[in-house]
Amino acid sequence: MEQTTNYGLNKPGGSDYARIDVLNANMDAVDAALKDLEESKAEGAALAAHEADGVKHVSAAERTAWNAKADGTATGAHIARTDNPHGVTAAQVGAVPTTRKVNGKALSADVTLAAADVGAAAASHSHGAGDIASGTLDAARIPDLAASKITSGTLPVARGGTGAASLTSGAALIGAGTGAVTTRAIKDNTSASAALTASSALVTMNTLRYALNRTTGPGAADTNYTTAMMRAIQASTTDLTAGSSSLTSGVIYLVYE
Repeated sequence: MEQTTNYGLNKPGGSDYARIDVLNANMDAVDAALKDLEESKAEGAALAAHEADGVKHVSAAERTAWNAKADGTATGAHIARTDNPHGVTAAQVGAVPTTRKVNGKALSADVTLAAADVGAAAASHSHGAGDIASGTLDAARIPDLAASKITSGTLPVARGGTGAASLTSGAALIGAGTGAVTTRAIKDNTSASAALTASSALVTMNTLRYALNRTTGPGAADTNYTTAMMRAIQASTTDLTAGSSSLTSGVIYLVYE
């Protein structure tokens, strides 16, 4: 029995006779080889397609760039640095430079500012009355004021005053609700009749009685000044001499024993 050169298949020689078992073995070997060949062709095609897929593979340049990237450890160490490795300036991030000062105090560290450092008044301070030029004080902050300190202006009736700058001496006060108080002159019963006038400011109908050297007098509503009337009656034990004795005109003089 001879064998083929490439795959070693059994074949009968010139003096051999055909054997069924040998033929079956050769066919099985050929079948297996053909199967392996087909499978290898499929795998080769798949491999070629895989190699040509740029999404699934990176180029040499991409691999070099990727390998140059920092890993997580390096990145974390970089973030933790406080020495400003990129040289970022205060102006770039809108920060105040550490060389800046407030009233001579550098901002490179924590600064304690006093009121004077920022032009503010101390927490505990006071002002003179002359410093208060505007605003409204609460009533509780206004101290009691002696009446003797009110030396100008006119106190209105609603605040206990008269509403008038001055009042006539010896005159009566006449109220006017919340308006200013007015005055009216009054003559007493001991004054001479000449002291009275018919001025409406002195005698008003139905409001005031006038006196003519008497302890009482007729009501002004009963007799007007313009009506002729008896002014006075005098009585004495002294006789009068006609033409020489002085007697006020309009006066009746009675002599009695």
